[in-house]
This record gives sequence, structure tokens and C-alpha cells, in this order.
Amino acid sequence: MAAPITHTVLTNKAFNKYFKDKKKNKFFIGTNFPDIRYLKVIKREETHFLNIKINNLINENSFMAGLKFHSLIDKINVKFMNLEKTYSLCPNSKYPTYLFVYLLVDELFYDKINKWSEFINFMDKIASEELLFNIPKKDIQKWHKILQDYFYQKPDNHSRAKFVTSVGFSRDDANNINYLVNEIKLNKKINQIIKKLYNNFENILEEYD
Repeated sequence: MAAPITHTVLTNKAFNKYFKDKKKNKFFIGTNFPDIRYLKVIKREETHFLNIKINNLINENSFMAGLKFHSLIDKINVKFMNLEKTYSLCPNSKYPTYLFVYLLVDELFYDKINKWSEFINFMDKIASEELLFNIPKKDIQKWHKILQDYFYQKPDNHSRAKFVTSVGFSRDDANNINYLVNEIKLNKKINQIIKKLYNNFENILEEYD
């Protein structure tokens, strides 16, 4: 799994090489669509797929190619973090360790995109394909607005709290999660692992070409 900024940054890194024939706005709406499940409007298995290869996406339309690429990024992220033993470097808590690790990745990846306004503007419109999942339009609009707000600035305690409370966590949870993110941010090894993920993403992706 990965959080929205990570999905957007890594997809942006791969887009021109693998998907330049796709419509960029539809592709990025698609790649950020699957985690609408956090609003409890759809089951995970309806938007996440197993055994995705890039070649499987060639004949998909732009939205569906982006949606399925989301699952490939999730798979790469989970495998990479496990191989690097990232979670063993983190404090124990009542929250899943991946949660605060992935939120830190979002913060550290944010500056990898210079023009977030492009991706914020993509979310002004609902893609027709989103409506095929039988999710109320108001909930799709809500998800788009959550993403726009989250993309607006580099994550900090305030914006991160706003994001996690918007997907169902309490204010106390948000404070605790912020504490954990800030604690692991001080760990140089974790920072090195996150940097390595970004720098090596294209090489890792070739395994799924």
C-alpha cells in the first residue's frame, strides 16, 4: 500500500516512459481512485487487483490503466519496505506501522513534483468511469476534494491531521499519528530507505514490465 502523494509521485515518474499514449488527467484520476474505499463506499477488492504487469495495461483505457497501476505501486511499496525491514525500525503502537511510515513517505516525496496545481486541477472533474462503480456522485466529489486539500501543500501536522480525520480517524488518532510520523522522521535509516525507494523505483518497475 501507499498513500495518495506517493501514488501520484511514483506514477508521475513512470508516466512518460510507459503511458504517454494515455490521457494524463484520466490516468491520474484513475490511479488515485482505488483508495476511495477509505470512505467505506466500496470494498477493497473491487478497486485493487493482483498480479498486475505493465503489459496488462496497454489495452486498457486511460482511467482503468491508472486504476490498475495503483495496485502495482502498492505491491512494489509493500515488497520494498519488507525487504528493507523498515517496520522493524519503527516504534510499537496501536496503529498499523505501515500507516505512519507511508504518511512520512508522502511528506518526503512531496517536493518531487514541482507543479501540484496540475494534479489538483485534474480532480475538478469526475471521470465517467468513476460512476460505473455505483458509488454516489457526492462521495466521489468528496474524495476528490480530500485529495485536492491534501495535495495543496507539503504535509505537516495540520494538513496530515485533516487528511487522516477525513478518512475516518479521530482527532486523538490524528495527534498520535502525527507524533509517530515525526518520531520516525528522525531516524536516518528510515529516511535513507525512503530515498532509495524513489531513486530505484524505475529499476524496480522493470521487473513488472
